[in-house]
Amino acid sequence: MPTVDGVVLTLTDDLPASDLELVWRRDSLPPAAAVVIDVTAQLAQQRGWAG
Repeated sequence: MPTVDGVVLTLTDDLPASDLELVWRRDSLPPAAAVVIDVTAQLAQQRGWAG
């Protein structure tokens, strides 16, 4: 449905989950990347995503 500001899309939960891969240099891990990795690992453990 078009609007003055753009387009409105209906979101759905029926989409398959997508894989996400993070890549960084071993000798240069930005602080923000370290936080993303830590939070992702915690969520994976809590929600049973990790194999």
